[in-house]
Amino acid sequence: MNYNKLRYFYTAALTLNFTKAAEELYLSQPVLSRHISDLENDLQAKLFIRTNRNLTLTAAGKALFEECSPFYSREPELYKIVHEAAIIDAPSLKVCMMGTGLSYRLPEIREHYTKAAPGVELHYERSTWDGVLRSVEKGKADIGIKVSVFEEYPDDIDRYVVKKDSISIVAPAGHRLVSLPEASLEMIRHESIVMLERSDSRIPHDITLRLFSEAGIEPNIVGYYPNVEMALLMVQAGVGIMVLSPLAPITGLVGLVSIPLANSPPITLDIIWKKGKRNAAIDTFIETVKTFEW
Repeated sequence: MNYNKLRYFYTAALTLNFTKAAEELYLSQPVLSRHISDLENDLQAKLFIRTNRNLTLTAAGKALFEECSPFYSREPELYKIVHEAAIIDAPSLKVCMMGTGLSYRLPEIREHYTKAAPGVELHYERSTWDGVLRSVEKGKADIGIKVSVFEEYPDDIDRYVVKKDSISIVAPAGHRLVSLPEASLEMIRHESIVMLERSDSRIPHDITLRLFSEAGIEPNIVGYYPNVEMALLMVQAGVGIMVLSPLAPITGLVGLVSIPLANSPPITLDIIWKKGKRNAAIDTFIETVKTFEW
């Protein structure tokens, strides 16, 4: 039995008027009449009694209408149920990230990604330096975005390097060092230093102290802050300067300059995921990121 013909019958049975039914179905009346006749031929039964003034259902027509009604009367509800189920089952990509310069590009990345993968929902979560890796390892996130310094990932983690750089000194735009091509820790021996709390950023915290220690300098630390965004705001406000990755979210803040640190260790901005779980959604995200200038 043809579904469309059954739908045409149901609409005609509701209105008991071929002209009105044809209008609702965006058909001409002769076309609707022909479909009804075809259905009657399929069923080998008359469904309507046609008179000059009205249209009535035959016994067969009433029986068919009663069988159709439970389905068609619930049609709006069925659309809603199926739509909600589709949302639940829709593919998604969960991204866990620490504060980096890539954060300011998320609107652009999202725009490009949704065009490349229109059926995939992107979900973001901000986490700590170590938290990003833990989230990916435990399967809470499909991919992680983080900075890596002297870091070896576990054997079950793969990565794509978005950008390579070196540790730098971040200072306000009017700082005495900003015109130099590079600076040394000796040059900031007596400067006020802003630091990240170790609980949020264990690796950059420890590396900063290690670099000062190797240079034989006792840093003048004036404050510890819970995340890189807050610490950079303190630098912007003139509280102090930082030894930090230029991959940090600096570009979104006005009045901050990154000065290369002489003989500093290499750093990378990484996209990481668990081996064996890379899929088309992850591939598309990486390909999207590749299209941007970093």
